[in-house]
Amino acid sequence: MNRKPLFALLCAIPVCFTAAINAGELTEHSSQKLTMHFRGSGDHTLEVRAIEGNITVEAYDGPDVEMTVEKSLSARNEQEMLAARRDVVLDTADNATTIGAIVRYPNQQTCGGANGYESHAGYHVRFDFRIRVPRNVRLKLCTINDSVVAVSGTAGDFDIKNVNGRIAMTGIAGSGNALTVNGAVAASFISTPPHPSTFRTTNGDVVITLPEGSSPQLHMRTLNGKVTASPSLRAAQDGVELTLETLNGDVRVL
Repeated sequence: MNRKPLFALLCAIPVCFTAAINAGELTEHSSQKLTMHFRGSGDHTLEVRAIEGNITVEAYDGPDVEMTVEKSLSARNEQEMLAARRDVVLDTADNATTIGAIVRYPNQQTCGGANGYESHAGYHVRFDFRIRVPRNVRLKLCTINDSVVAVSGTAGDFDIKNVNGRIAMTGIAGSGNALTVNGAVAASFISTPPHPSTFRTTNGDVVITLPEGSSPQLHMRTLNGKVTASPSLRAAQDGVELTLETLNGDVRVL
């Protein structure tokens, strides 16, 4: 006998929840909108740590962080779905100099945390983040599986880590590190980073675009690929150090 999927919908501001029961699998989806506030007038940091899921950050000329969180769960049975709801939680921090959201698995496992992360065979939980931030906020972003980190228009420093996915930064300023393992790293700057910065992957290209006439110190390395730099760049021994590295891919500075 063929069974049709059974769908349920429950919406309440600011969360919208949907559930679907298909043959052999349970799935749920929810969406939540958050407005988060910094405290004080000093340096401010946004920290977001996912496990599975994209992190998309866009700068705007406002004081608050506007975050949309899409949560998707799948499980092989109801018992595993209950475990997914119980075990995987999103911790948020607000009204501080460092605010943000951290996905926590059992035993406090987090992206980049001391306890590491181990996948669970019975369920999958995915958090996708879409965020608007004040332009000068410092970013500390981390995700692991089947994920993209995309940043546009920010001017603060950055510390970005991925594992199985690419990192893409456009129209940015500031300095920092952008590191992944399986995926490309690309960053385009509206001004030369003021401090040493590193862009690194293992499997993928590393491509950095700088304003014409920039004069950095370039440290570029690949094992299986090509290394090229635009002739409009003027290398300088006293320029800011930029490190671009990959194992399998091209390295380019444009």
